[in-house]
Amino acid sequence: MSTISLGYCDLHEGEVREGEFERKGCWTCDYFGYSADSPYVDVQEAAQLLKKSPSTIKRWLKKGRLEGKLFVRERRVFCGGSPRKWLVKRELIKLITP
Repeated sequence: MSTISLGYCDLHEGEVREGEFERKGCWTCDYFGYSADSPYVDVQEAAQLLKKSPSTIKRWLKKGRLEGKLFVRERRVFCGGSPRKWLVKRELIKLITP
């Protein structure tokens, strides 16, 4: 399992590592928060920083124009929320920011 911390879960009172994030689908949890030193930003934040729409950012990610990672929730649960989540590398956003 990856050792990169993506955020913190108030419910479990602990860090959420990259492997756990994908397996559990933490992005659907109300108790999860991204850490400031996370290597990724979500699509909405990337869109704000780059002054583009979220759909443009997703399109760039799918075409490989922007580097990121697609997380797919492995386990099925009752709660709503997307079973897929794109995250963009923070270091690339800093390089591209107008």
